[in-house]
Amino acid sequence: MKTRSVCGNSAERGSALLAAVILISALAMLLLSMLAVGVEGSRAVTGQDDELRLTSAVESVGSLAAQHLWSGYLRAQGGAAGDVHSFRLYLDSIGLADSGPGGPPPAGSGTDLIADVGLPAGITGRPEMDRVRVENLRALRRDEGEATRLYLTVAASSNRGAGFIHPLPTRALQEVYTVEPAPFDGFDYGILTKNVNCVFCHAVIDSAKRAYDLDPAHYGTFDKIKVGALESLMLRSRSRSGINDFNADSLLAGTLYVRGQATDQHGVPISNNGWNTHTARSCQFDVNGNLMQDASGNLVPQHFDPAGNPPQPGENLYLDYPTNYADQPDGLLPTTFPPPFPDDGGIDPATGLPSTIGANNRRVDPGEFLAVAHDADGSIASGIVYVADPGVHINSQTQYNRALTIGNRASLASVTTGNVILSGTQANPIVITGTVAIDGDVVIDGWIKGTGSIVASGNVYAPGDLRYLDGRAYLPGDSPGQPTGGPTFGVAQDGTANTLGLAAGGNMLIGDYLRPSSIFDPGQYDIVSGDASGSWNFALAEISLFNRTEWAHTQPFLPGHGQDPHNPATWTVPNPGYIASYVPRYYQFGPGDQVPIYNLGNLYFDPSTRTWLGDEVPTSWDPNVMTIIDPGDHSNPLLYDPTTGAARAAVLPVGAQGGWLPDDFQKHAIEAFKAGRPVGEPMRLDGLYYTNNAIFGIVHRNDRMDGKLVVNGSLVCADLGLLAPGKSAPGGGDNVPGSPYSVGLRLNYDERTKGMLNVRNPFQVAIHRTLWRPTAAL
Repeated sequence: MKTRSVCGNSAERGSALLAAVILISALAMLLLSMLAVGVEGSRAVTGQDDELRLTSAVESVGSLAAQHLWSGYLRAQGGAAGDVHSFRLYLDSIGLADSGPGGPPPAGSGTDLIADVGLPAGITGRPEMDRVRVENLRALRRDEGEATRLYLTVAASSNRGAGFIHPLPTRALQEVYTVEPAPFDGFDYGILTKNVNCVFCHAVIDSAKRAYDLDPAHYGTFDKIKVGALESLMLRSRSRSGINDFNADSLLAGTLYVRGQATDQHGVPISNNGWNTHTARSCQFDVNGNLMQDASGNLVPQHFDPAGNPPQPGENLYLDYPTNYADQPDGLLPTTFPPPFPDDGGIDPATGLPSTIGANNRRVDPGEFLAVAHDADGSIASGIVYVADPGVHINSQTQYNRALTIGNRASLASVTTGNVILSGTQANPIVITGTVAIDGDVVIDGWIKGTGSIVASGNVYAPGDLRYLDGRAYLPGDSPGQPTGGPTFGVAQDGTANTLGLAAGGNMLIGDYLRPSSIFDPGQYDIVSGDASGSWNFALAEISLFNRTEWAHTQPFLPGHGQDPHNPATWTVPNPGYIASYVPRYYQFGPGDQVPIYNLGNLYFDPSTRTWLGDEVPTSWDPNVMTIIDPGDHSNPLLYDPTTGAARAAVLPVGAQGGWLPDDFQKHAIEAFKAGRPVGEPMRLDGLYYTNNAIFGIVHRNDRMDGKLVVNGSLVCADLGLLAPGKSAPGGGDNVPGSPYSVGLRLNYDERTKGMLNVRNPFQVAIHRTLWRPTAAL
């Protein structure tokens, strides 16, 4: 028994030992497995870290190379970018020549930039970034039209395990940076034009946000508004007390920027002290540019105060604002108005390649329209749409009325060739999405909904209202579908955003531009003929003024005091605005009509003030006060080269191109628009209106609108001839603050519109990355 007991204990101990060995083995295997997993995880983390650092390094090196080239260019330019030609000259100067057309360059091509970028050297002597060795950095340049593309190729390898691991982890990347004309800065302005006159008679320029947001919690949070004049500003003033039509009693909720001279209606410059009593005023804003409001939400008027020398940011009036972008203290003010269809020839319709045919002729040529239309991506889905195919004319008033009320199309695609009439009702509004390009004139009126832009190669006519189909806010107790609150500006009842951009390759016409001046006692349907056989009106007066500016750019000397304006041989005053080989753009009322230039009479150019002194505008077709040119006279040296007969100038009509829409029919339609509105209700236009030519328009004082126009958006154009004079209404509730006159032009700047048009500034380039792609290691 004893022996068996010993043997039994031994067996039990052996079983326990075996179980322990098995358990230990299992634990060891588990531990080894865990160690293996840990090593693999560590390797994975290390590998991911290498991948991240490699990718980040090659991107950073590419960005540093682009920054190196761009900052060097800006330093060479004095701190501000110039045009694409200046950028190309800079690249030439540093040895980065144009490699010609083509796509991405082959591996190893281009100029080595490693030494130029200045990366620190690693332990191997090669440049490094974040423990990544930079093996290669090359730049290749390709000039394409108005763009220059910089192909930057970077290759790098990890320095982890150098000498032990083969091959080392590597990464290669190609980035393309495009330098091309920057977006036009003019859409930051409520009004921007070369020459201002008449616009500021009984006007208020405000913020749309402020005008439609009446929440007291938001008082003092609205940005100031900007108004700019690139060549001259005329503000009417008179010495006698009281305000009448010879005072520019206007209110600007922000800052006024002026180049050239600010004068009265006779060309006499406004003195610095004169601003302290002038009826044109600014409004108070804080150091952040936010408009100040009183407890009732009203603006706080103050007089304009010219900025000092040197000018500081945050002033309300800048005179002689610099043209160099680097010297502009309070934001960018453009130097010119780029055409919405770049005047570079565009694209050859036959080959699809860039063309120079028609370049710089100040007209929209087929290839130039095609280049812009290529990017049009929108449509007009509803509304009353009429398209007159090229060569088709409106032949009767009945036909025009049907075009306005019935149409002949259900919609418009992104690109249309022909003259287009668009009308919208509340039940059937013009519904727009994206950009729509139209090769022809456009007549547009009524209600519009959606977010989009219309770019027309010809003229754009807004004979009546063009307004957003906005909704109304719900107030407590309102029934569904019956809101009674204020308008939700820029937002339809269903939440659709309403934002419109309109651009014309020709001119823009607003309101009743056809009616003769009151001194001719016109009948309801009378119109000007557009030449010396007929009567005169505001649009013709503005045409003659703008034509003088264009004409003056072609004259090296101007008539001084006492010199014969009819005899250029007697002129001795050097012209500060002379531009050699300048191609002027003259306006005429209708195709074939005479071209009036207001440059005679008692006018003369004063070299001390650098302004024209004399009467404000002509009041009739008087050959004693203006040069009248027949555009069909090919012997006239102002329009044609006397030797070759080639055109020396462009002549743009205000009237419909080719006469497709006779003025008589347009006038009857305008009168119908007027008749359908309550007395005293302003004409209203919503959106951004842009042309590199002129906006002409008038809302007559003795029409049902009482001379009042509301614009919710902005007016940006080379020449602005717009008159909304308001009406004498002492004590009225719609008056300019402190004035016995109602507001004529009330412009509420809508900052949402500034991105609606793709207009580029040819005098300032910008850089942006346009391609990122991994490549094989070099």
